[in-house]
Amino acid sequence: MMEESFSHFIEKLKADILDLDKSWVKKKVPKKIWIVY
Repeated sequence: MMEESFSHFIEKLKADILDLDKSWVKKKVPKKIWIVY
């Protein structure tokens, strides 16, 4: 049970990091670069 909750915690952590990453990119990356991608 401990192992299961730990892996769940890791998955949640990854999702949180991805969300942070996306919001950080939106704030920091200029609009010009968004057009390129």
